Amino acid sequence: MIKIRNSVFETNSSSVHAICVSSKPVDARGLTVRLRIGEFGWEHEWYQDIDSRASYIYTAACYIYDKDFYKKFKELLEPYGIKVECYGSDRARFTNWGSDEYYLDNGYIDHGDELQEFVDRCLDDADTLIRFIFGEESFVMTTNDNCDYGDEMRSARVEARDNELIWK
Repeated sequence: MIKIRNSVFETNSSSVHAICVSSKPVDARGLTVRLRIGEFGWEHEWYQDIDSRASYIYTAACYIYDKDFYKKFKELLEPYGIKVECYGSDRARFTNWGSDEYYLDNGYIDHGDELQEFVDRCLDDADTLIRFIFGEESFVMTTNDNCDYGDEMRSARVEARDNELIWK
């Protein structure tokens, strides 16, 4: 479930991932996005560029559903004139660790299962996916409460409120 308080998503964990999706329409025709599997834990980081946001949502989808979503992203984005690239070493890899189920082997998102509603929205609605990846005001912020980043957390709330980048 997505929870919004003070304009950021919050969980009951020491790690926090704040996701803001621009509310402004985006024309991304002619642009290229490169998908890469990534690691998104409880580090203090702002992901504001196109490739980082694409990596975040690609990693989240692969993590949640334990399958590669490269073709799905191509299906969603290419009709809008957006070129999608994903090279061999950047693609999701899965292992079964001796069981019948497969798991993402080369990427990670802390509490990734809590992103399912957001991921589903992006996979069901190309406009949301495009605004998240290409919107100039969209961002992902990761941090945790085991360090002293209070000022940055407060400014994230203000920025989200001022730009109306609230998940709807």
